Amino acid sequence: MNLRVNVEEISRQLYVFGPAWLVMMADIDVASIITGLQSGATWGYRMIFIMLVLTIPLFIVQDAAGRLGTISGLGLGEAVRIRYGSRIAALLAIPMAVTDFLEYVAEYAGMAIGVLLLGLPLVPILLVLYITHAVVVLSSSYRKAEIAMLPISFMLVASIVASALLFKPNPLLLLRSLSPLQPYGNPSFDYLLAANIGAVIMPWMLYFHSGADSRKKLRRSDLKAERLETLIGSNSI
Repeated sequence: MNLRVNVEEISRQLYVFGPAWLVMMADIDVASIITGLQSGATWGYRMIFIMLVLTIPLFIVQDAAGRLGTISGLGLGEAVRIRYGSRIAALLAIPMAVTDFLEYVAEYAGMAIGVLLLGLPLVPILLVLYITHAVVVLSSSYRKAEIAMLPISFMLVASIVASALLFKPNPLLLLRSLSPLQPYGNPSFDYLLAANIGAVIMPWMLYFHSGADSRKKLRRSDLKAERLETLIGSNSI
């Protein structure tokens, strides 16, 4: 009996896993990677302290989105529409749509750079990527998209760990960078600081997280596991 309960509990935990993790992994996009590379090239490990601090507001904001989707069964856009009306919901959706468009421009520009660096034909590869992207979006099935994206997210984490081991970061310099005393006021540092904040916390993440939880029909009893997943994900990026 206990074994059956444990199996059912584990199965439920595996089913719950996905939305919070994917929204965090999706934040490791081309723009974030380029920002991180530029930060490291310019300031070494100094930005690590800032990134650790940013995990706190990131978790709080994403946890709120996860709670909304899990407990109410509503995505953020739908919840705003019900509570404040269609006009307010549309007004809130406009800046998200604009930032999403600009984000897509950055993403495809980054993919184009990657394709050229690999020496592959640009137009055919980008066309395949665009069609794949469109199929996933237009399928209107979150669960299918999740099943497809989870293995890719694990490969992404593995590649980041492998890169860290390959380049062998200096432990002493790494510890020194954890000091809260950073070159604030330096225009270059402040510019990259703002870029990192923008790369970590973005509006679309709230819509995605709450909407994904509601589409999976997570229950109040799943909230603890969902929050733990959010915490792990926020510290992973």
